[in-house]
Amino acid sequence: MCLGRHTVTGLITTTGGYDRDWSADYRVFERDRFDAEKLFGVIRRETISRLPSDQPVVTFMDDTLLHRSGRKVSGTSWYRDATGPKFCDNFVWAGRFLQISGGLPEEDRPGASRAIPFMLRHCPIPKKPSRWASESVLAAHRQLRDSSRISVRGAEAITDLRAALDADPDTADRDLVVAVDGSYTNKSVIRHLPT
Repeated sequence: MCLGRHTVTGLITTTGGYDRDWSADYRVFERDRFDAEKLFGVIRRETISRLPSDQPVVTFMDDTLLHRSGRKVSGTSWYRDATGPKFCDNFVWAGRFLQISGGLPEEDRPGASRAIPFMLRHCPIPKKPSRWASESVLAAHRQLRDSSRISVRGAEAITDLRAALDADPDTADRDLVVAVDGSYTNKSVIRHLPT
């Protein structure tokens, strides 16, 4: 997982480690030294264990941009800023991530739930090759670009989440409900939903 400098700093200060040496923390997060799927698997299993046994696993999926300042940060590119004004396109330098969160109902507020992260995946757009690139390089880029669309990556994430639920005997029989916005209601997702 590609975590930026500000994200790691935020994690360290949130856990109260602001007054100690941070170099070991940064080494953990560099070069994919830990498996984020295993980390989120623990969170997912603990969250689902708090749900009633007859309740489906309700999740929410969306993509988000994490703003970056460095031009050499892996997986960053120019994206349209969704928070910009409607009358013009603003662009931001950012990394694109896909997140699936599980709903954990709040006992003291009927109908309300807290979203607990189940999965976070870096979904960068592949860099465009040079205009002088050969046709075979351009064809390979088009294929990679099509497989990197956020709706395709969303369908893969839903399939992987269902597979993770099926692999655990405690959650194999639970139904999975995924709430998404309009960018995921297309044939790339609908035709590839797990059965």
